[in-house]
Amino acid sequence: SHPVVYALEAAGDDLYVGGSFTEAGGSPANAIARWDGSHWWTLGSGVHGAVAALKVSGDRLYVGGLFGEAGGSAAGGAAMWNGTAWSSLGSGVSGGDYPLIYSLEKYGHDLFAGGSFTHAGGSPAANIACWDGSVWTALGSGTDQTVHALSVLGTDLYVGGAFNVAGGKVSTYLAGVQLGQLPLAFAPESPAVSGGLFQALLTGPEGETTIVERSVTYTNWTPIVTNTLPAGGWRLSVPSGPGDRQIYRARREP
Repeated sequence: SHPVVYALEAAGDDLYVGGSFTEAGGSPANAIARWDGSHWWTLGSGVHGAVAALKVSGDRLYVGGLFGEAGGSAAGGAAMWNGTAWSSLGSGVSGGDYPLIYSLEKYGHDLFAGGSFTHAGGSPAANIACWDGSVWTALGSGTDQTVHALSVLGTDLYVGGAFNVAGGKVSTYLAGVQLGQLPLAFAPESPAVSGGLFQALLTGPEGETTIVERSVTYTNWTPIVTNTLPAGGWRLSVPSGPGDRQIYRARREP
């Protein structure tokens, strides 16, 4: 097959190139390489498959596409290069005939991925999902077909693709998400009670002052702790309450 370049991303004097190829500048390079203006450089052993999306954030390069490995380790179409080594973004995306990521976009500490998939991190996510540095979460009910493009403008995430429905509403080819209004949520599968402690990852808008409360009746709520949501979410570890059942909730400070 002919070598193809699907994605370009500039960072300072460097240009990252992703696609479906095995060489760059005549030297082995698996689907991704860096051009410094004079020479080609590999990124470790690259990825095993094809790269379709690139996004630089600080000293990190996020890579999406159709691949099962990055740097020799399992990565479901999503990985990060920190300048010296590869790491996966959880278990990446899966589901469908060819689960892949077409587009990546960053907003604060969140990385949004759009493509063709039914799951992200093992949980249902219809063609669009968010990686907060620790876990994947869905964006509502997602879209009914493939997402090809993402772009952030202000506090809005614009989503383009071959879909007719987004978030359960008719929205042909283009939709928008108000990022500044992302809800507070306990990350799926993160809540746990162990050693007398309630532990969970609370996600939401960075910098939001948040109160965590506990109840056993759904009516009388006792404030437990208050904190400003940090980048990457708030990792809670607080004493669990008395009795066999406690209900926890998070709310914004009035």
